[in-house]
Amino acid sequence: MTKEEIFEFINENPVFFLATCEGNNPRVRGMRVYRANENGIIFNTSTGKDLHKQLMLNPSVELCFYSEEDGIQLRVRGKIQLIEDAKFKAEIVRKNPAMESLIMGQGQNRLATYRLTEGKVRVWKIDSDYIPRVMSNVEIDSIWMAMNMGV
Repeated sequence: MTKEEIFEFINENPVFFLATCEGNNPRVRGMRVYRANENGIIFNTSTGKDLHKQLMLNPSVELCFYSEEDGIQLRVRGKIQLIEDAKFKAEIVRKNPAMESLIMGQGQNRLATYRLTEGKVRVWKIDSDYIPRVMSNVEIDSIWMAMNMGV
């Protein structure tokens, strides 16, 4: 998949599963991506949730996007970065009115926003015989570099 195809796939399939660790115990939950582009894969949660605490202790994650219609699973493994930009948080709240209830009374400090910019991308496609075939599996310094190389 090209860089544009990966961004398109993520943005068209914005619900993903996020894997974290809490001590020696794996944790996974469904999430929704805010946006995926050259600046990274961006998502958010509340600072009061266990998820935020897990990410602050261990920023290593894996995101799994899936399209049943296309039979494609796209996984991205890497480390997230916390975004502290108040203007960016305000943009997220403006575009997602439901976020108002999340931050009401506590302001933007209640909103934790993360960006994944580096890692490993792996894409699987289910063939007609329902056997998954690896489309790409590359270790990279930046997922965006690998996408530019046609991974």
